[in-house]
Amino acid sequence: MDGSLLEILHIVAWGLLALCCFAGIALQFFAWRHLKPGIPRFGHKDSLFKKKAEYYTEEGLVFIELQKRVMYVMLTIFFLYIAAIEFLSPGPPR
Repeated sequence: MDGSLLEILHIVAWGLLALCCFAGIALQFFAWRHLKPGIPRFGHKDSLFKKKAEYYTEEGLVFIELQKRVMYVMLTIFFLYIAAIEFLSPGPPR
């Protein structure tokens, strides 16, 4: 193998990871539009997992759940990417 498959894998994997990052950021901005009254946008912690029901309305919770799914997809892509690098990269020179 001349390494072109590995180069294509790098481009596709990093492109998908970047797309997931931008999607997560966009979903967070949409979720911020559905904060409950009196909750600041910044300054509260763990809103993505632990205290999301206290901070967001029902519409905002939909965006938070989508954001969690995108995060799981991103982690899966990352782990598959690392595994593919291990299997497709050439071994040590002989």
